Amino acid sequence: MNSVQEIDVDSGVRLWLSTRNGGVSEAPFDSLNLGDHVGDDEQAVQENRRILEARCELPSPVNWLNQVHGTRLIDDSARLRDQAQPDGPSEQVVKGSSIEGDGAFTRMKREVLAVMTADCFPVMLYSENDRSLALVHAGWRGLASGIIEKTAAHFSQVSTAWLGPGIRRCHFQVGLELRDHFPEHCFIRETENAPLMLDLPHVIREKCKALGISRVIDDGRCTYCESPTFFSYRRDGSTGRFATLAWLE
Repeated sequence: MNSVQEIDVDSGVRLWLSTRNGGVSEAPFDSLNLGDHVGDDEQAVQENRRILEARCELPSPVNWLNQVHGTRLIDDSARLRDQAQPDGPSEQVVKGSSIEGDGAFTRMKREVLAVMTADCFPVMLYSENDRSLALVHAGWRGLASGIIEKTAAHFSQVSTAWLGPGIRRCHFQVGLELRDHFPEHCFIRETENAPLMLDLPHVIREKCKALGISRVIDDGRCTYCESPTFFSYRRDGSTGRFATLAWLE
């Protein structure tokens, strides 16, 4: 099985999606786990990241984030300026080159943005007018707190949105408390006694429509359903993370 897949979204953007295959991690992180926070062997994770960089022929090192299910967006241009200062990086930097945030934005060509997921949705926003790019980690908490809207505010106009693999309505069972965060029509309950399911892709598409984004590309795959291809936290508990990588050409 392929370890990485290139996604065709626009001539101005390169977009790559890793799978769970082709790495060196042992179960339950088998095998191309890219998350250094899930309990996997650190050396295995670093080797997996080297494998990813080689197979995607990346133009620069990956700018990994320390994701916390929030809405903080890192301006990648500012990050590079901070790291170039004589006094070292700013207080945004948490450890090493990892910055706490759930999305990154750039106007710089060939700077590789990345988010890791295992049920939450990777979402890419691209502006042809601005020649700008953002990549965000969108779970229900981030979506409820407005991560899509806050990211889109960095553009004059978003021309393309891409929604990657994540857990879909077939398996995303939720509690009644989430009804306070999303419109009623985003929930599905087939019978009165059936579990309540939340359609996060529908939430994301509606948010894009409200922002005037006319071109929305939905990958359509469910991480829970496709166990040979993707990690899923909801399905497996202890598991790895796959990554979405994007940069401006």
